Amino acid sequence: MVAGSVLGGSCGSATPPAAADPWGPYAIGVRSVAVAGSVAEVWYPAPQAAERAARRAGATPDRYDIRDWLPARLVRRVTPGEFSLTTRAFRDLPVAPGTHPLVLFAHGLYSFPEQSTGLTTWLASWGYVVAAPDLPVHDLRAYFNYTARGFPLPSGPTDEQILSAVVSTLRQQSQAATGPLAGRVTTAAMAVIGHSQGGIDAMAFASTPGVRTYVPLAAGFAGSHPALPAIPSLWMAAGDDHDVAPGLVTRVYATAVAPKRLVVLPRSGHLAFTDLCLINPDHGGLGAIAPLVESAAPPGAPFTSSALDGCGTAFTPPATSLAQIRSAILSDLSRWLPASG
Repeated sequence: MVAGSVLGGSCGSATPPAAADPWGPYAIGVRSVAVAGSVAEVWYPAPQAAERAARRAGATPDRYDIRDWLPARLVRRVTPGEFSLTTRAFRDLPVAPGTHPLVLFAHGLYSFPEQSTGLTTWLASWGYVVAAPDLPVHDLRAYFNYTARGFPLPSGPTDEQILSAVVSTLRQQSQAATGPLAGRVTTAAMAVIGHSQGGIDAMAFASTPGVRTYVPLAAGFAGSHPALPAIPSLWMAAGDDHDVAPGLVTRVYATAVAPKRLVVLPRSGHLAFTDLCLINPDHGGLGAIAPLVESAAPPGAPFTSSALDGCGTAFTPPATSLAQIRSAILSDLSRWLPASG
């Protein structure tokens, strides 16, 4: 596979277009939902008038901070706001009228639910409810509490169990007579997207009834992998990924059932599918947090130099890669899981 090419089933290849990715017609709301002892961040379409009213009332766009995913003993070492990112979503706006399809997003190894808001909020602007749960067995906090201290990771609900709990919780809230999500989410037809370890979760969860399409991002295997269902799929890889090499992605893609499509982003690294190259860019990026917390993290952890392939001048600018990612995913969802409205 040549970096930058696109395959659809056994069809020919072509260079990805320079995708225009305008924001959709909706404003974007976000709320936190308790799920199975964990929490999910849920982004959703909201009326533009609701955002204007929120701004007039003094509300500001939602912002997340990496400090929120550090253990208490380490939080004091990091200046508030230094490793944070402002999104386009506003907290607790009303949901736009209509019933909106559910898209699940699974974060990567030693990461956190908000890692890819450039994608999740954008999909919400096009009419999707996007739910990203914390996967506590391998989130960023688990790294500091266990792996970095030489302890085994704790047992707990599997990622698939948490994703299932998200679906059940949102179904219940949508079927309730009252509540912010009442009548606003459909789980009868869903999609699941995941990055890295979350992409493996997406493959596994794709066999769940109601899933219409699945999208693994920079996720592959050298050995065996979950059985892949006979539903459409979109696979994306970064051409210069040093964490999950493109060949590992193409190997699994070859076993997927058609209709399927593979997109390989040119001159892009593992974090091209996340916000993380945009955090603290003028002062060492996300990698600058490592000496503050005195941690020598393993390859793959999002705050290490080994995992920051995709950030810096040697790579395609994040905005360019993100435009291609958004365009490909929205094209897939629009075909197999069209949004209402």
